[in-house]
Amino acid sequence: MADIFLSYNREDQPTALAYAKALESSGFSVWWDTTLKTGDAYDEVTEKALRDAKAVVVLWSRRSVVSRWVKSEATLADRLGTLVPVMIEDCERPIMFELVQTADLAHWKGNVADPEFKGLISEVRDHVAGDKAEPTPVQIASGHVYKLPSKPSIALLPFIDLAGAKGDDYFADGIVEEISAALANYPSLFVIAGSSSLTYRDTEKDLNAICRELGVRYLLEGSVRRSGERVRINIKLNDGIMGEQVWADKFDGTMEDVFELQDRVAGDVARTIDSTIENAELRRATITTTKSADTYELFWRANAAYRGFDPESMTQAIDLLEQVVEREPNNPWALSLLGFCHASRFSNRWGDDIMASRAKALEYYEAAIKVGGENSQILCYCAAILVSVIGDMQVARRMINRALELTPDSANTLFWGGFNDIVLGNAQRGLERFEGSLRVNPTSSVRPYIIGGMGICLTLLKRFDEAAAVLQEALQQIPNYPAGLAALAVCKVELGQPEEAAPYYGRLKALGGVPGIMAILQNEEHRQMVGDGLTKSAEMLESVAS
Repeated sequence: MADIFLSYNREDQPTALAYAKALESSGFSVWWDTTLKTGDAYDEVTEKALRDAKAVVVLWSRRSVVSRWVKSEATLADRLGTLVPVMIEDCERPIMFELVQTADLAHWKGNVADPEFKGLISEVRDHVAGDKAEPTPVQIASGHVYKLPSKPSIALLPFIDLAGAKGDDYFADGIVEEISAALANYPSLFVIAGSSSLTYRDTEKDLNAICRELGVRYLLEGSVRRSGERVRINIKLNDGIMGEQVWADKFDGTMEDVFELQDRVAGDVARTIDSTIENAELRRATITTTKSADTYELFWRANAAYRGFDPESMTQAIDLLEQVVEREPNNPWALSLLGFCHASRFSNRWGDDIMASRAKALEYYEAAIKVGGENSQILCYCAAILVSVIGDMQVARRMINRALELTPDSANTLFWGGFNDIVLGNAQRGLERFEGSLRVNPTSSVRPYIIGGMGICLTLLKRFDEAAAVLQEALQQIPNYPAGLAALAVCKVELGQPEEAAPYYGRLKALGGVPGIMAILQNEEHRQMVGDGLTKSAEMLESVAS
């Protein structure tokens, strides 16, 4: 029995062949009428293959939409719950299929890495594996398209700053992230992190494609206009799956009450999506990063800068955050992010005086934890500071655990929780946390590090084939990541490929990362496995050199 039945019009056979080959290369077995043998009863064999298939991929074209055979096959597949329709060119589908979600691949030329084609593969895989199918770590690392969660789901697209200069998007981006963070406080909603949605600025993708990539139903679009002290936020809530506008509104206020405006937007959006949300939940969702409009703008400029994660960006972020702290000395958000920026300078050896950066990081850590110790984001930054500058995993673990109690579904909390699990030896839970972080923030600026964390967990779980594939994906983007290099070297040794381990160990040694990797692992079995793998890698490197 084949996994997939491919339905198409005979005149589209060259296109159907491309789909059959691409589906087979993705690991599926495909039945289409070219597989009929001489003497087969066409009607009987075709109907049996159609009924037995777990997914029926129907290729809609101007020719197939008028084909009696294709429409009959699609009708039966729809009745059996196996229909996976695809548009291979612009055409008007039969009226009974107009409301069926259909992948638009009219542009597709055979590239299996195409995001829309990946979406098709994801949908087919769900049909073939059943409703409980979950993406593998390798699929996640290579850009898996997610299923819709069981609860209402939403992502915010970048808001347009109608009054801002080009490259001056930080104000509108800040509003997106604040509203996203407020929505994330509603346990009845699934919310994609605002920073992930910002990658869709200037995209030409339609709303349906974005929903499929992020695995959400609703998308919030908007614009921000500032005129003097006046602010207007226009928003539009769309059901991207159905292609319908659900609701639209505008919110007016001043820069001094911009925080109230954001909370009103989040509350109204939340209640539109889920009418069961109560006033108590609305109050819990309220967040405030700064006290005044001036510091608000500085903070979000700094937030945008530090995500560049290079020496210049970090310097710019530090300069801006110092201005925030000068105006608001007890601002825990600014203090914790400022400490993290200095800790990043220290751990990455950026700057002439890294010990001064270490001292600054600890100074701001102490100040932040004193005034913001019950905020999950601040706890995570503070835990990251401790790990980066003094390696205090026990205190960091307590902070991460508290952050997870406060916001168990936060991408940032899950990210740091995953690394904490690596250190403590709980690789399975670490893998689950990294996967959860990537689900909530699939295009995160730290995505390569999340993927790297997944690869390290898979290595410690002795799933070496999967680990190697995931780690190679991560190292393509962050080639000098010490922990990733160490884990990949160990994988290659365990897979019987020590000659391939040698260059990874050589890069790790050049970065001075070998002692640091061994120092953080607290599980003895993991220390032994990693130590043995690195020793064999070192021996192979010496053998090659001689």
